Amino acid sequence: IPVIWPSHGYDYFDQRDDSVEAGKAFQKIVEEFENIKDTIKRFPAKSVMAHSMGNRVLRFAAIAKVKFDNIFMVAADVPYDLFHADYKERNKKGAEANGVAICNMLSNKKKGKVYVLYSERDLALIGSAIIKEARLGKTGAGTEEELDDKVKDLVVSYDCKDFVSRFSIGHNYQFEEFACKYYEDKYKSIDDANS
Repeated sequence: IPVIWPSHGYDYFDQRDDSVEAGKAFQKIVEEFENIKDTIKRFPAKSVMAHSMGNRVLRFAAIAKVKFDNIFMVAADVPYDLFHADYKERNKKGAEANGVAICNMLSNKKKGKVYVLYSERDLALIGSAIIKEARLGKTGAGTEEELDDKVKDLVVSYDCKDFVSRFSIGHNYQFEEFACKYYEDKYKSIDDANS
């Protein structure tokens, strides 16, 4: 399911603001229009993949009313500690838009997962980290000790550094062959579990 959000071009700060508003708008649309939820329910299996700042849209749209089998967060330009136990305590602004809210979008927590595809070679996220803080798409979700108890069994980090060229910006790998194979394998695991 593609979620396309508007931005004002290449200005990073405008895009950050736009992504938050786009996430809130998506949440409002789903809450107000029951027919969208009915349409989404018609698909027997559905996953969502968000890339880069699209993960900010996902984060601020995270409502339990929309469910996905799997959620793929690729090169995520969101705080590195989004899934950590102490995230809400340390982040008053946007604290409700945390990793627990994203995990609550899983349709079946025994089968589905939130997959975080990351690479320490992601040069695009360096700028974002300098402006704000380390980014999930560069570090992964964290250690089991750091993760919130509510998400420990739901979040899987997948290190993509071996697939990302040292001679590229290392950020736009969401449609590379290895990534698509990864999505497909995870989709098949849900499909097999449903059989």
